[in-house]
Amino acid sequence: MRIKNIVRFCALLILSILLAPLILIFILSNPIFDSTITTYLNDKFWNQNHDFVTQAFEQIPTARPGQTTLMLAADVSEQDAILPIEKGYTLIAHECMMNSCTFMPPKDSSVKIIHGFDSESLPDLDVVMARFIFPLYTPEKFEKIWQIIDRKIKPGGYFIGNFFDPQFEIFKDKERKTMSFLGKDEILLLFKNYEIVKMEVVKKISPAQNGLEYYYEIFAKKKDYGVFLYPR
Repeated sequence: MRIKNIVRFCALLILSILLAPLILIFILSNPIFDSTITTYLNDKFWNQNHDFVTQAFEQIPTARPGQTTLMLAADVSEQDAILPIEKGYTLIAHECMMNSCTFMPPKDSSVKIIHGFDSESLPDLDVVMARFIFPLYTPEKFEKIWQIIDRKIKPGGYFIGNFFDPQFEIFKDKERKTMSFLGKDEILLLFKNYEIVKMEVVKKISPAQNGLEYYYEIFAKKKDYGVFLYPR
C-alpha cells in the first residue's frame, strides 16, 4: 500500500511538472489575467455602484411566466444577477471562465448555467445583460456572439451592456489586439433594429489607471417588426 501511494504521488508530481508550462502559457495569453484588465474590472465590479443597470431594470416590466434573461459573464458580475430574478425572470447565467471565480446563484433561485453560445439550445430571450464583456472578445468572436444574441432577443426584448470607444486609453497595445472597440456611429449601426432607451457616454481620466476611460452604456429595446423578420 505504501509503495502504491509513493508511485501515485510521483505520477501526480510528474503530471504537474508537465502541465505547468501549458498552464503558464494559458494565463499569459489570456488578457483577463493581465494586471491592467484585472485591476480595471475589479474596480468596476467591486468598488462602484451599478446605477445604469439598476435604473434600466426599473423600466423593464415584471416578467410573465416563461420569460428569460441571459446574463453574460455572470461569474464576473454576479452581484447584478439579483435584478432579473427580483423581476421574476428565469435566469440563464453564462460563465465566461475568464477568472478563477464560479458563479454562485442567489439562494432559492432557479438558474441555468452555461459556458458557451449554442444557438440551437439557447432559447429566445427577453433580456440580455452584457456588462464589460463584449470589449474583451476579439472582433471575430464579438461578431459571432453578437449575431447569436441579436437573433435570440425577441422583438420587444431588452439589451443592457457596455462598449469601449477606440479612444479608450487604459489598456496596453498587446491587450488591445485581442479586444473590440466601437465608436458611437458603429454602436448605433449595431442597434439599428432597436430603440435606444438610454445611451450614456462615460469619458473621464482615470487617476488609478492613468489614462482616458471612454465607453458607452447602452439600454435598448428591440423593435417589433414582426416575427418573420427574425427567423430562428
